[in-house]
Amino acid sequence: MSYCINPKCPHRQNSDEVQSCQTCGTPLLIHNRYRIVKPLREPNPNHPTEVFEVEDWDDWGMLKVLKVLKYTYNSDLVKRFQQEAHILLILNKSKKYHHNQEIGIPNLDSEGYFTIDIRHKKQKLYGLVMEKIEGDNLETWVRQQGAIAQEEALAWLKQIVKTLNFLHAHSFLHRDIKPANLIRQPNGKITLIDFGVAGIEGLAETQIGSLAYAAPEQMAITGKAVPQSDFFALGRTFVYLLTGRHPWELAMNNKNDRFFWHKSIRKKLDKSLVALIDQLMHFDYHQRPQDTRKILKRLAKLTKQQSKLEKSLRLLPYFVGIIIFVVFLPFLNKNVLQRLLDINFTSQGSTSYDQGNLGQAKIYFLIALNLNRNNLLAAHTLGLICDEEKNFHCAANRYRQAIASARTRQQDKDPNNDNIIVLIQALNNLSRLKILHFEPQFSQVASHLEEGFELIALARNYSEYGEDWSQIIPEVKADLEKNRGWLALEEGRYEEAQKSLEYAIALQNPKPTPDAYCLLAKVLKETDAPQLEIKKTWTPCKELPNNYQKPEIEQWRQEIYRYLNPKGEEA
Repeated sequence: MSYCINPKCPHRQNSDEVQSCQTCGTPLLIHNRYRIVKPLREPNPNHPTEVFEVEDWDDWGMLKVLKVLKYTYNSDLVKRFQQEAHILLILNKSKKYHHNQEIGIPNLDSEGYFTIDIRHKKQKLYGLVMEKIEGDNLETWVRQQGAIAQEEALAWLKQIVKTLNFLHAHSFLHRDIKPANLIRQPNGKITLIDFGVAGIEGLAETQIGSLAYAAPEQMAITGKAVPQSDFFALGRTFVYLLTGRHPWELAMNNKNDRFFWHKSIRKKLDKSLVALIDQLMHFDYHQRPQDTRKILKRLAKLTKQQSKLEKSLRLLPYFVGIIIFVVFLPFLNKNVLQRLLDINFTSQGSTSYDQGNLGQAKIYFLIALNLNRNNLLAAHTLGLICDEEKNFHCAANRYRQAIASARTRQQDKDPNNDNIIVLIQALNNLSRLKILHFEPQFSQVASHLEEGFELIALARNYSEYGEDWSQIIPEVKADLEKNRGWLALEEGRYEEAQKSLEYAIALQNPKPTPDAYCLLAKVLKETDAPQLEIKKTWTPCKELPNNYQKPEIEQWRQEIYRYLNPKGEEA
C-alpha cells in the first residue's frame, strides 16, 4: 500500500499501482524520490507533525523515516523544525568528516530537508528524511525485558555520554532525553533520536521538555537550559532503566529532592554508580558534573572495577576445575582427560560464538580441534566464523573438514556422533558457497543437497533428542529447499525452482528469511511473471533483515530493484 501525505485527505491509503492519491489527487511520489509505506505513529489532527516509513527510490528502495510538519502557519513551530534539520545536518557533516560513526545520532539524507507543495489545496508542508533506526526504544525494551543490570547500565551510559559529548562540543542541547527517545539497535548500539526540541546553548530559553525527565531549570518560567540539563534527564532515564519504574512512580526525599530508588533494586549496584546517577539528578545544576568528560572519566574508573570483578568471577570456574582435576588426576587415563578437555573448550567456544565474540570463539574451537580432529561442531562453527568474516575459501575448507569428521565418526561407529543436524548444515553451507563463490560445480551441489535430504529423513528417527528436534528439522529442511531452488534457477529449471522456493518459504514460517523470497522474485522475473506478482515477493525480500549480512541477498535485491525500476521510477 502507498500512503497519501496530504493530512487533510479523508482516505489516505492507496494501491501501489497508482501514482496519485485516488481520493485527493496528491502525487504519491514525494520530492521525486520518496514513497510513503505507512505511518509510524497514529495520525492525530491535533499533533503538529506526522512520522512515516518511506521507500527511497534513489537509494535502492531503502526504508527511511520521513517527519512532516503540518502546522506551517505557526512560525515558532516552523523555526523549531528548521532548527532540528539544521542541527542534524551540522552533526552529520561533522560525524562524517571525523569518521566518527560510533556516535549515536540518526543519519540525515544530504537533501533530506525540503518543502512539499500540495498545490490544489494551497498548502505547504515541511519534510525531513532520516535513516530508519532498527530496534526498540529503551522504554519498550525495559517493559519487555525487565530492568537492566549494572554491566549493561555502564555500557549504555558510556555510549550515551559520548553522544552527548559530541552534541555539547557543537554547542547543541537535546532537551528531551528519556527512555522513549533512545533506541537500542540489534548490534547493541544506542541511538539518540527526536531532535524536535533541541536547542543551541545560550539561546535555549523555552519552557519545554518531558515531565519527570526535564530538568527543573528547563521547566522554570525562564526555560533556560544548560548542558547539565541533559545530565538531569539522563540520570532520571537510568533510574527507569535500573528500576523499571518511571520517576513519578518513585518516592522522593523532600529534604534533598532525591529519589528513594536504588534500595528497591534486587541486584546490588556499585555505590560509585549510585552516587554518579544521584549527582546527575541534583536539583541544582551547578552541583551536577561539570561536563561530559568528567562523567566519562568516572565511568572509565567504574568500568575498570567492573572488569576486575568479572575477570575474577570468570576465573573462579577454572580454579575449581583445576582443584578437581588435581584431585582426580590419578584416576584418569589420557583418552578420558583429552575428551573432557575437548568437551570443555567446545562448550566455551559455543558460548563465545552465541555472545558474538568471534575472536574468542575461534581460539576455543581451534584448541578443541587440536584435542579432537574429528570435532564436527568445532570445524563447522569455524566455517561459520570464516563465512561471517567474508573469508569464503576458509569457510569452504572448514565445512569440508566438518563433513569429513562426521563421516569418519560414522565409520568408527563413534557413540558421541549425536549431532546429525550439524552435518546437514555443513553440507548445505558448502553447497551455497559452491553455487555462489566458486566455479559452478552443480553436480557436486546436487550430491550434497541429496545427502542432506537423506539425513533429514534419518534425523527424524532420533526421538531421544527431545521436543526441540521437531522445531529444528523444518528450519534446516527449509534451507536445503532454498538451495535446491537456487540450483534449479541457475540451471534454468524454473518450474522446479519455484516449487522448491515456495516450499522453503512455507517451512520457514513463522521465522522467514529474505533469501528464499529474493530467489523466488528472480524466478518470477525469468519467467516473465506479472510485475505485481514479482513485487509481492520482492517486498519481504527487501524488508526482512539480512541478519548474517549475506552478500548475495544485497546483490539480488539490487538486481530485482533495477528490473522493476529501469528508469528509477516508482515500482
